[in-house]
Amino acid sequence: MKQFFTGLLLLLVSQLALANPVKVGDLTIDGVWARSTAMQASNGAVYLNISNASGQTDKLLTVRSDVAAKTQIHQSSMDQGIMRMRELTDGVAIPAGKPVHFAPGGLHIMLMGLKAPLKTGDRFPLTLSFAHAGKVEIQVEVRDMPTEGDMQQMKM
Repeated sequence: MKQFFTGLLLLLVSQLALANPVKVGDLTIDGVWARSTAMQASNGAVYLNISNASGQTDKLLTVRSDVAAKTQIHQSSMDQGIMRMRELTDGVAIPAGKPVHFAPGGLHIMLMGLKAPLKTGDRFPLTLSFAHAGKVEIQVEVRDMPTEGDMQQMKM
């Protein structure tokens, strides 16, 4: 019985760690998730929020994860009624005092050449590199759909 409660406690602590925002310098990263993929899917996407409490703009320069052959920063946008996606090779500015939301239909981190499907409940590391704040490794939770809290964050 003691092992059961110890295991349960460890599970709860790990869940709280995932729910808490990650700080690197003056940046706060939260709402991190990826949508689960079909077995035959070769690509996936990661969504998150980044807030900057400093007095200067920072920049997300690169992203990296071992779950895919390539990891890129992308922007989706409508062009003459067609949704188009393009890589942002110069990164993404993270302005002071204004959160940046990576959400479906907009900014996102593209996982190309997935080594295995993304399954609901799985977690994987993602490394973000910023111009001023440096590198930080975060954990991505794989979900079927965004939570209500994620949806509220995306609307901001």
